[in-house]
Amino acid sequence: MKKVINNYKSITEAGIKKSEEQIRHFQYYDILTGLPNRFFFMEKLSEEVEGLKAKETIGAVLSVDLDDFKLINGILGHNYGDLLLRIVSQLLCLCTRNYGTVARHGGDEFLILIPNIENIEKVKLLCNNIMESFLDPFEVKDKQIYCSVSIGICLINNEYRDNNEILKNADTAMYHSKEKGKNKYSFFNTDMLQVMLRKKSIENALRDALAKQEFQLYYQPQVDVKTKKTKRLEALLRWNSSEIGSISPDEFIPIAEDTGLIFRIGEWVINSACKQLKSWREKGYKVDTISINISPVQIQDRYLLELVNKAIRENGLAQDDLEIEVTEGTLIKTIEKKSEILINLVNSGVKISIDDFGKGYSSLNYLTVLPISTLKIDKSFIDKIVESPSYYAIVECIIQLANKLNYVVIAEGVEQEEQYIILKELRCDLIQGYFFSKPLPQDEIEKMLMGE
Repeated sequence: MKKVINNYKSITEAGIKKSEEQIRHFQYYDILTGLPNRFFFMEKLSEEVEGLKAKETIGAVLSVDLDDFKLINGILGHNYGDLLLRIVSQLLCLCTRNYGTVARHGGDEFLILIPNIENIEKVKLLCNNIMESFLDPFEVKDKQIYCSVSIGICLINNEYRDNNEILKNADTAMYHSKEKGKNKYSFFNTDMLQVMLRKKSIENALRDALAKQEFQLYYQPQVDVKTKKTKRLEALLRWNSSEIGSISPDEFIPIAEDTGLIFRIGEWVINSACKQLKSWREKGYKVDTISINISPVQIQDRYLLELVNKAIRENGLAQDDLEIEVTEGTLIKTIEKKSEILINLVNSGVKISIDDFGKGYSSLNYLTVLPISTLKIDKSFIDKIVESPSYYAIVECIIQLANKLNYVVIAEGVEQEEQYIILKELRCDLIQGYFFSKPLPQDEIEKMLMGE
């Protein structure tokens, strides 16, 4: 009986020990990839930081994030995404086997701890090796998946010794790499932190901007070349924050797109522009069309057509009183995706204008896919039209193409009389730029229209 009790006791102890080992494994390791998890990494980082203090040496933490991983999950499904994460974890271990520890931070983000750095070139070499290893596609089941990484680096020295601060700085540098175009690495510096803090301030202020009525529409005339009379107006969004001050659209629009706030802001722009055109018509001002810029994010909004039609209807306008401006790049991408939203907008009678025409694309096939109404020649061509025969020839060809396709052609960024004279000779339809007028608020535009 005693032997049975002893055997039972040893079996129970073995079971408890095994359970404790399993609990410890789940506590310190990621279930999906088998890598150390964030908890393990933070303990390891604490040890290394103390060791670096004693040795007076430098280490580094790398934040490695897969680019566009959400898109892969969305298109192929999470089963492919999970398999890709497992493959990536093995690849990162191979790349860093002579450097340090790899851990999974969560989602598609990984952490690498390099405990001792002889020189910065060692870190750069590792980053280049990692990025090069992602050049070839990954074989995931029956699919070939292309993927790149963005990397942020925080050096562990006397300035950065707090674990949470180190991780935060590495993440900040990683997001900086993404903003620079992805598939890059960046070393953290305090300027990046200031940029991130400003972005966060702008995001917070944006959330209340509509309620505080801080947005305003300015209007820039599109002038008939022959008569020098204003035919159309382009509505341009301006924001003067009560907390931050005046902020350029180039700065706050991308933040609005990233956060989804662009949908509410875009609705306000469409409604306000249509309401203003109605008011000008009632006052007897002759404005044929008002144009509104639409971001690539808004083009994907399934409620966009309903929103546009409602604004037109409520203000008693015709469909072709409104023109939607999209960049050439956005138009091509939406056509490639066979965007029903854009097609339905065109079919409803709303005009479509191609902004920045000729900038970065060589194929003209897309001009035959949708009935575009207007081409806007990019300012970069107009800037050199006087002194460069090559730019003169390009502008001439664009205008001739537009005329043959029965498109209205607008020259953007006209600032000199010499440019105006040339464009008039080339039979350009409309001109927009500081030579005639900068963008103006509503009251100043009304004075100008009254003077005409």
